[in-house]
Amino acid sequence: MNRVYGVLSTCLFVLVFATVAVAQSDVMCFCADNESESTCGGNIDLAAFTQQTIYLCVVNPSQSQALGWQAYIEVAGEENMSATWQILGESALNFASSPEYQVGTALSPLTPNSANVIPLLSISVLTFNEDSIRFYIKPVPGSLDLPDNPGYASDVGMVHPCSPCGADDLPSFTINSAAEDEPRAWGDVKTIYGD
Repeated sequence: MNRVYGVLSTCLFVLVFATVAVAQSDVMCFCADNESESTCGGNIDLAAFTQQTIYLCVVNPSQSQALGWQAYIEVAGEENMSATWQILGESALNFASSPEYQVGTALSPLTPNSANVIPLLSISVLTFNEDSIRFYIKPVPGSLDLPDNPGYASDVGMVHPCSPCGADDLPSFTINSAAEDEPRAWGDVKTIYGD
């Protein structure tokens, strides 16, 4: 019975997050499919030795392009996977080093796709087991342009902070962590409908 409640909670979270993301601009999130914002945030369950690509994206960008972006990506449970990270965009360059991303795409700005999502980074994950992997999106430490949030620049000197999906104590995206998503799902429901 608890498993049924866990599955229902996870489904509810995905629906609630999709609703919240639609209402909010400039959300930086991990998505399982860069062509559908309904796959952003939440959890996916993967069997051992399964490969999956996830994308770091700006969901519902308020601007028509990104000339650059910044984020600090923290992964808990990194030992449970192998990953290939690829910065998206023609001639994109990271001026920092992973896990810090201070990326310039000025030669070929990134633009929203048909789902109104700007994919920034792809991560091809190969799981070693069914243990939890948690992804957090944070501001780049010491950033002068975006000290408190990750974000992007639409033009020179025009920076736009993004609200990361997740929080300090709750991840932006998880693999094999459905139970961890239950408190976040309930918190999102309470935020929308009040206590």
